[in-house]
Amino acid sequence: DYQGIDYFKPVLYTGNGTAIGSGGKAVTGVGWQPDEVWIKNRDAADDHALYDIVRGVTKQLESNTLTAESTEAEGLTTFGSDGFTVGSLAQVNTNTEDYVSWNWLGANSSTTTSPAGTIASTSSVASAGHFSVGTYTGQTAAGTVGHGLGGVAEMVIVWDKGFDNSIVVYHYGAASDAATDYLILNQTDGANDSVLMWNDTAPTSSVFSVGTGNNTNGNTRPKSFLAFRSVAGVCKVGSYTGNGSATAPPYVSVGFKPSWVMIKNAAAARD
Repeated sequence: DYQGIDYFKPVLYTGNGTAIGSGGKAVTGVGWQPDEVWIKNRDAADDHALYDIVRGVTKQLESNTLTAESTEAEGLTTFGSDGFTVGSLAQVNTNTEDYVSWNWLGANSSTTTSPAGTIASTSSVASAGHFSVGTYTGQTAAGTVGHGLGGVAEMVIVWDKGFDNSIVVYHYGAASDAATDYLILNQTDGANDSVLMWNDTAPTSSVFSVGTGNNTNGNTRPKSFLAFRSVAGVCKVGSYTGNGSATAPPYVSVGFKPSWVMIKNAAAARD
């Protein structure tokens, strides 16, 4: 059976402010070479910083801003065999400040170009089939993008990485007609309805669909994506209805003790 700890590991570290030219800060304890690293400063109001093996080192995305991909020479510069190395960028390594890194294992730092969709994609896919990180380049017409999971994608997050734009999310539980709706990761919006995002078409076991909107498509616009699906003992994508109770709140069963939980209100404007 697959074990979540074999594919995901949160690691805490304290920054030292050391620049790459002086050795940087080596963060270890992951247990393997991560393919996706998501970092947040716990002591300061710095933006989130995301790096992955497909886009390459120093290429930073953010999950809470409208900012396009940036190249950060003092960001994450190495994916190591037991973690990663960062330079003196404040978002990832300010002296004495505490950080959390969320680390995902994909295809052990290898990538695959997928012909599954009408739009070619390159991705790194976990062997458990619950997670993939990838890139593709948009086109004018609606199309499909291979996610590599080997099962139906239940959540897909897309960055329009070449432009300042909203980060849109497909989630099968966001609405009763989920394929027609989208969430926005970096804004407070609840679920919105638009054919422009997912072409009103639910993902399949090989692809997710994109409409003609620039958030998920657009001629020559470069994209980055994360895709997830539920795999017993490793990952659970789900939804629940709140009851507002402090004494008897909903219990959400995922089938295992989770190491990372992300929640978005689909009905109201919340972070």
